[in-house]
Amino acid sequence: MTNQPGQAETSPTPTAAESLPDGYHVAESGVPGVPPKYQVLHGTGRSQQFIGIRDTKDDAVTLAHEHQSRAEAARAAGEQPMKAAEDRWADDCRAVDPRVVADPHWPTLARSLDRLDAAGHDVRQLLREVTAQRALPATSPARSLDYRLADVAPDAAATTSQPWTAAAPTAQPSAPTARVSAPQPGRGGPAR
Repeated sequence: MTNQPGQAETSPTPTAAESLPDGYHVAESGVPGVPPKYQVLHGTGRSQQFIGIRDTKDDAVTLAHEHQSRAEAARAAGEQPMKAAEDRWADDCRAVDPRVVADPHWPTLARSLDRLDAAGHDVRQLLREVTAQRALPATSPARSLDYRLADVAPDAAATTSQPWTAAAPTAQPSAPTARVSAPQPGRGGPAR
């Protein structure tokens, strides 16, 4: 870059991708006709951790910097950084069925395992129990395992993303309503 005499040399403004902390990257997830979203990821390969998703690339870069700052503060305080749910439960689930961690539902199952653990359940024992009677299906093994765990431990499995496991309302409706039943094997729902 050439400057006029007496002007300081300036460097070009870095792009959002250039200002990412080491080890972080932003992936654009796009669907035709839908504005893109930007996923913030840390690490590489199988040890990659999903940090979050933002509407703009600049917001995604900000999230990466905030995550790095929190991790550095935790290290400075002598704390061990918390492993992602996927990292904590991967070996246990691979022991049950190696296909579980390759299923797109795997991150959701890992968070369910965290909730079960936090509720005081012996997760490893539950995994053995729910897979002892029959093998997981070839399609969606992680989703199937998540359903089975919700059946045996509904107290810990209830989340807003799984409304069928939430507690039933205590008041009776004043008008008749349609009855909704849980998916049944062989009737379009996933195999449990």
